Amino acid sequence: MEEVEVKFLEINKAEIIGKLESIGAKKVFEGRIVPSFFDYPDDSLRKKDQILRLRKRGDETELAFKQKKQYPEAKVAEETELNVDDFETMRQILLRLGMKEVARKPKQRISYATEHAHYEIDTYEGLPPYLEVEAESFEDLKKAVERLGFSMKDSKPWSGRQLLKHYDKE
Repeated sequence: MEEVEVKFLEINKAEIIGKLESIGAKKVFEGRIVPSFFDYPDDSLRKKDQILRLRKRGDETELAFKQKKQYPEAKVAEETELNVDDFETMRQILLRLGMKEVARKPKQRISYATEHAHYEIDTYEGLPPYLEVEAESFEDLKKAVERLGFSMKDSKPWSGRQLLKHYDKE
């Protein structure tokens, strides 16, 4: 599945939640997210704009492989994802396969969804909250952004790594 997303920095969380509820978005998750990113010792995934992420989201664990695509106005990636039973067991398998854990940065998340978009309000410790808007096409993304009264020109097509670098927290 292709994911198309952008971020809006330093949001007012309460205001965004109010806007999401006013457009009929439903809360689908609230809790702690623990993403761990893996690569080979030679950084071959990063060099090919690929990401392997193991993520604990509440009681669920997901393994995702992403291939980034070039798109100037949004972060775009082809994503393949599956649920796994046990975060730590999967982490150990990846390490035993010779991979290295290159990053682990927990955050708090509140997730909302509509028929054509997902909205994630994320907060890393020590950073202001931000909003991530995701859809399956650029057209749907643009509509989802505009429904909240935002403009694409105010968005950032950044990865989580770029966001942390922006705040000197990488």
